[in-house]
Amino acid sequence: MKSEEVQEIVSCLPRGKTVFHYFRDRYAALLLARAFKEKAQLGQVKRSRFGRLLSKPIIADLLGRCGDGRVTPDLFNTAWAQPAEPYLLGLTSWGIDGKRLTRANYHQTSRPGVNLVLQLNFSSHHERPSSGWIGKADPTHPFVLKDHPVACPDRNTLAWARLDIDLASGEALIEEIQSDWVREVHNLIRTLRCLPSDQVRRRFLTNCYAPIGLKGIREYAAHVLPFHARHWAEAMLSAAIWFLHDEIGVRRIYYHTFDGGNRLKGLSDCPPPRSLYTDLPRRFCFDRTTEPPRLLDQCTDSRVRSAVRSGEIEFHRINL
Repeated sequence: MKSEEVQEIVSCLPRGKTVFHYFRDRYAALLLARAFKEKAQLGQVKRSRFGRLLSKPIIADLLGRCGDGRVTPDLFNTAWAQPAEPYLLGLTSWGIDGKRLTRANYHQTSRPGVNLVLQLNFSSHHERPSSGWIGKADPTHPFVLKDHPVACPDRNTLAWARLDIDLASGEALIEEIQSDWVREVHNLIRTLRCLPSDQVRRRFLTNCYAPIGLKGIREYAAHVLPFHARHWAEAMLSAAIWFLHDEIGVRRIYYHTFDGGNRLKGLSDCPPPRSLYTDLPRRFCFDRTTEPPRLLDQCTDSRVRSAVRSGEIEFHRINL
């Protein structure tokens, strides 16, 4: 994308005011409400690729209210469960306009240009109980990588999705989803477990992770982190699909496969977690295709065009 395209989209989202709630399996209700835009027979839904979502407890509970054997988007939009975590969506950009792709592709974009970044930021629901244990939003916070597209110092960012969008074709490619926050907390917890005593652990935290204390990180890891660590990937991909479909009007959404994304983005030496590009899109009912998104098929970089037209690169794709 070009910078002006990204900025036009950024202006569509009220800064720091768009709340996105996530609860267990909300993605199933979100997908079903958008895959079946009109009243449909339950049997039709069961036979579709989205049929396996009907077994989710939250969906099964909704179907108990469906007496005539038909389902509507409004039915799935009423889904709610506790605990429901409120996140705040943010937008920013990532990449450099017109920069040619090189072997050292720092920005990890599949084509030259800029990505739109959708951030899943923590709300005060997380920040209030956490600030006393691990500190407030700060670019120098040990769980924040300030060179990444995060919202600090305004907010702490749980995760983000990098998006490449072709408004003319109504298509988008989800380049990646990532959570530095969860990874960095888990890395710290693993390190602390390897240290021989609490005295050594406290000294280590003072030297490397100030202002976090031993009691604080233990309380945070036990009482706050588990929900976010368990659901961040589902929540981030759900928010990306909601934003692309409901706010931008995109109907066909592509998502990288593990091998295809690594090849196009030059990640063979530092691949991302495989499950994010295998298990996660399968859970969301994406299918696999060698038909590339138009934004790559018509890319100005001949190497990208040649790669995607070769038929050797697969993508995940969903039509809503």
